[in-house]
Amino acid sequence: MASGDAAGGMTADQPQVSAALERRGDTLEVKLSGIIDERNALLDLAEELKQSGARRIVIDAGDVRRINSVGVRDWILMMRELESVEDLVLQRCSLAIVVQLNTVHNFRGSARITSVMAPYACPACEAEQVETIDVENAGAEPEALVAANAHTCNACGASVEFDDLPDRYFMFLGSAS
Repeated sequence: MASGDAAGGMTADQPQVSAALERRGDTLEVKLSGIIDERNALLDLAEELKQSGARRIVIDAGDVRRINSVGVRDWILMMRELESVEDLVLQRCSLAIVVQLNTVHNFRGSARITSVMAPYACPACEAEQVETIDVENAGAEPEALVAANAHTCNACGASVEFDDLPDRYFMFLGSAS
């Protein structure tokens, strides 16, 4: 979807989000990265995914850095196009995607969410890091989910703390749309 110009940068009209596709049997894995804005090609991607015939589509959104309002609109349209997929999965949802899951009705469409990226901070050295949290089999209590996902600081080895309000960050778990 996205490619750079000869100097290695992005030209003004090129999408800033890229999609890498890998087929594994009946599963099509899609790794999104970059910024989803008005220059996205999500509807073209949705058409390509539908035409693939994959029974299971796994969208890895862990490297989506930002999404603006036009990107949100096109994401929702893409998810609508993919409703007929037998098993649609969102995994490693980035912090930017989690914000949208929590604020935009039907952002997830018919997809199951299996994991999200979550913010952590180290009280010892003040380093910040992002960790993956499995939410597919999560209970209804965000505090318990955070407690079950203890991590150590990548910089100093101390225990890190979840750097958001669990009830707010995991609001999407209580909603099917």
